[in-house]
Amino acid sequence: MSQADRDRTDAALFFDGAEGRRRLFRFAILMGLSVAIATFGIAAGSTAVVIGAMLIAPLMTPILATASAVLHGWTVRALRSGALVLVASVGAVAFAFVLAGFIPDLASVVANDEVSSRTAPNLLDLAIAVAAGAAGAFAVNRSDVSDTLPGVAVAIALVPPLAVTGVTLYAGNFEQAAGAVLLFGTNLMAMVAMASIVFVLTGYVVWSRLLSERTRVRASYATVAAGVVLLLIPLGLTTKRVVDDAAHLRASQRAVNAWLTDAHDLSVSALDVEPGRVAITVHGPGAPPPAEALHAALVDELGSDIVLELRVVPEVLHVVGGDGP
Repeated sequence: MSQADRDRTDAALFFDGAEGRRRLFRFAILMGLSVAIATFGIAAGSTAVVIGAMLIAPLMTPILATASAVLHGWTVRALRSGALVLVASVGAVAFAFVLAGFIPDLASVVANDEVSSRTAPNLLDLAIAVAAGAAGAFAVNRSDVSDTLPGVAVAIALVPPLAVTGVTLYAGNFEQAAGAVLLFGTNLMAMVAMASIVFVLTGYVVWSRLLSERTRVRASYATVAAGVVLLLIPLGLTTKRVVDDAAHLRASQRAVNAWLTDAHDLSVSALDVEPGRVAITVHGPGAPPPAEALHAALVDELGSDIVLELRVVPEVLHVVGGDGP
């Protein structure tokens, strides 16, 4: 990168100079609007609306600025950018908490896909955040690819998890709120870590600067690395649970299919598998095979005893003849 490129990137990342206050004001306005759009989009269960909130969310800028300031050894800029990220994040949660009070039927909202998809992050979410963080840092460094930043904003969800945190806190579901905070923290840490690497590889941060500030840089990124390692623990546990649940579901489906082999007029309308419990609903005009046989098949497939809840919904066939049904 030329010095002119570095100056352009600095101007894009840091709210300095005479325009700093105006940019902060615009940042606050866009942040508030993005939180409002995300909160009501989540309440409506609309993915398109939530994507709109991601596109206008400005939170990626101070996160990248924090990574840049730490690498350069700019203490004041690092503190300012980090404080802006913290204040904006807390403010977003608080604003979403207030907006949640205007949402009718909040119980159904916290159970919809827009909420549940952001409350159980796993290692795949970390992989997405790593790639998106690298793309965001690369795009902000290069004026010829900066148009890709909106796409990066969609990939690395920053505001929606904060909105979900506020909504679920208002609903009193602290476990879901913790999951949303974990997703936001995953995206934040991955973005800082990958942006730092890309900033060095693109030449935005020169090696001489790194060498002169190596003590400070090492201390800062040791903290980032420790944060990423700590995040791997809950993300790994969530991933394992997802994999185990999928395996148990497939095993249960095999057992049910084998149980219904000779009952061609019956079909499964619902199958819910939880640790130690399997709930099945079948419907059709015929009589089901013995439930004991299904329980034995499930125990054999799952490798442990379970509680079976079997619900049979009978269907009556009506044959219309000349003398009536």
